[in-house]
Amino acid sequence: ARYVALVLVLFISAVSVGRTMLAQAEQLTQSRVKTDIRVEAVHPDGKTITVRLLRFRDRILFPPLYARLRIQPQETAFCAGQRWQMQLALRPVHAQLNEGGFDRQRFALANHTPLTGRALSARVMDTTCSLRDRVMTAVKKNTVNLSRQALISALTFGDRSEVDRETSQLLRETGTAHLMAISGMHIALAASFGWLLARMVQFGLPAWCIGYRLPVFSGLLAALAYCWLAGGNPPALRAVLALLVWSGIRLRGMNCQGSQVWALCIGIILFFDPLSVLSDSLWLSALAVAGLLLWYHFFPLPHRFSRQKRWLLLRLLHLQAGMLLLLMPLQTMLF
Repeated sequence: ARYVALVLVLFISAVSVGRTMLAQAEQLTQSRVKTDIRVEAVHPDGKTITVRLLRFRDRILFPPLYARLRIQPQETAFCAGQRWQMQLALRPVHAQLNEGGFDRQRFALANHTPLTGRALSARVMDTTCSLRDRVMTAVKKNTVNLSRQALISALTFGDRSEVDRETSQLLRETGTAHLMAISGMHIALAASFGWLLARMVQFGLPAWCIGYRLPVFSGLLAALAYCWLAGGNPPALRAVLALLVWSGIRLRGMNCQGSQVWALCIGIILFFDPLSVLSDSLWLSALAVAGLLLWYHFFPLPHRFSRQKRWLLLRLLHLQAGMLLLLMPLQTMLF
């Protein structure tokens, strides 16, 4: 009964958030609106920006609502973090429902960006660019002469806008395009780097100062910093949230099975962002982890193959076979 009640509460929460977003979109698209916005990203063409709508009719818009706008050149150049007061002509994001096509509307709802439109007039309220934007500008200025500057920006800041068409095609054809999208793997690598850094520091400390908490906190700090640098996109935020759950369990000394940690992470992600259930990336990430847990529980390699280094290739092939078989149905359905 507790599980059924929890599922019902999460379902009602998701429906409530969805209805709120639809009501906000309906109000904002009936006529021209005057609202306060914060610039989230400036697209490479210089004519399009992504903004967060802050206020409408003197009320704060919550849950957060984003829109993609076409803009006219202004005396003050746009940059992330600025606040403007704008008069907007907005409309909902539309999509074609052809079988096999990309559902742009569903993607927009999952990312809380259900609106698109154009700015009719704009008045700047705060010209200060965000710290992340200033860091990005400095790094790009210092790496402008490097041949792989676009890939550095993609891996550091999650900004793939400067990757040329030939490189994008090469990444797609080699099956490595997903490496340019900051997600759980990148967050885990950042956390591992923070953990290893703390362990190296502990080599110089007396024995009574050495414990497992410092590496855990260091890994969390590195993951949070990298998520901030990458712009806090939904996959990265979900990975950080899952890492926070696992770290909390570890620091509390709780004994949980992998399936319990997985279920807790999914529940917390859906609690904070119910509309992420519409995101293909959540389904791919969640079912990939679930597939790993099931594969190693029901189809483990014999014990003699799980220790010695000479069987490393066999262990990798066993892992790859499991992921191929278990994720094939989902990938067939999504793609």
